[in-house]
Amino acid sequence: MRKLIVAVIVFLGAYHPAFASDSDLSAPAPNIVLIVADDLGWGDVGFNGSEIRTPTIDKLASEGVRLDRFYAYPACTPTRGAILSGQRMRSVGLLEPTPPWSDAGLPLGIRTLPEALRDRGYSTWKVGKWHLGHRSTSQFPNQRGFDHFYGFLNGEINYETHVFAGALDWQRNGVTVEESGYSTSLFVNEVERLLAEHPNDKPYFLDLSFNAPHTPLQAPNEALTEYKHIEDPDRSRFAAMVSEMDRGIESVLQAISKREDADRTMVVFLSDNGGAPMFGAKNAPLRGGKATHYEGGLRVPALVYWPGVLQPGVRDQFMSVHDVYPTLLALARESHPNLPGINVWPAIARNAAVHRVEPIVFALAMPPIPIPGREPAVTLSASLISEGFKLIETKRMPRGPGKSRQSPEVTQELYDVVNDPYETENLASSRPETVLKLAEALSKVPASPPLGFTPPPPDWQLGSAPGKEPTFAPPTKPPYTESADP
Repeated sequence: MRKLIVAVIVFLGAYHPAFASDSDLSAPAPNIVLIVADDLGWGDVGFNGSEIRTPTIDKLASEGVRLDRFYAYPACTPTRGAILSGQRMRSVGLLEPTPPWSDAGLPLGIRTLPEALRDRGYSTWKVGKWHLGHRSTSQFPNQRGFDHFYGFLNGEINYETHVFAGALDWQRNGVTVEESGYSTSLFVNEVERLLAEHPNDKPYFLDLSFNAPHTPLQAPNEALTEYKHIEDPDRSRFAAMVSEMDRGIESVLQAISKREDADRTMVVFLSDNGGAPMFGAKNAPLRGGKATHYEGGLRVPALVYWPGVLQPGVRDQFMSVHDVYPTLLALARESHPNLPGINVWPAIARNAAVHRVEPIVFALAMPPIPIPGREPAVTLSASLISEGFKLIETKRMPRGPGKSRQSPEVTQELYDVVNDPYETENLASSRPETVLKLAEALSKVPASPPLGFTPPPPDWQLGSAPGKEPTFAPPTKPPYTESADP
């Protein structure tokens, strides 16, 4: 009888990845489709009560596994860096959205997720937004583990012209291409082509990173008409962009369903950070939004969809973007020790609690912003989540002559995000022992100086209106293949 039980377990491990152990190399490697939305808030999807119509994403949520406590960084570059590296961005210094004039990017010595998956026999594709380094070809996606890249390198583009900062930022595998069309639709077209041409006997990893619904707020006329009843013009355009992305995801799912290996394909969906209310997003009922460490900035819509393998359900296990790397590697039958994240597949597949030894830690740096009557300062903020409590620590670092040795201004906030998910009560003064414990844990996390703190050129126009591009052209001009490694 014991031999029979062992035989059954081996059979399940070989043919049912949800029950396969991380070390079972005989199990078939799943295709992995990672879909990342840009600046999509908690309250911007139908399954969280939004007025925005997202039937495809809602279907994935209802028929898949909703990750109700999934956390990202409060800004895009750090989240993307954590997903592809498995590292804390506090430790590598990538703490701000990489600006177009910066040399910063994901450090070159890190073994990326696509590199690791490619070593396991995967084809690796990146379609959409990169934002992890653009000033030299060594920082481009094709040099960071992706066999194929189609999209743009900076943080945002005009959806129709594909121009940013006075330069065309649109390429396929390092070569600038001039194409007309709405970026969301073009990304979907590229994915459909890749899926149609790829052999069924080779696993693939697709990182589909939409720029929607990030600014500039632009959408096709038909989508805009769908939300003309919303009085707030920003919210109306934002909603149209989200629905257009939802339709694009539906097309991707249809393309997957046409393949022979469709039943071996897992879809992961998440937002890179909370939404920006000033640009039409909503995070209600969560507090705060993008660029903050409140729940509205960190806690994002997320789910995993794998019909026939995952039973529908909701998971309240605390998870973060740091867990994506070790979890996907485990499914590809490889472990990666000494990462801050953990393999959360048991929680996803079987709702089994996974013990987290190290706390979840996020960090964000904001460059000096002129404030009348105050010296310019860099703001370094960090949050640590452990055992249901969140510590938010903000340091204001004075800048300027004679200021470098001054002690920073430090503020601390403490919230019980399990019992007070809307962060209505700051417990810092009533629970000083918890603040001390979490602050000590935060101080032990290795920290590197922020990368890329280069002031913008004098003529840089931040926040230009849609259709009006900034006048400053970054040093890397089209075609991008002309940019040389330093």
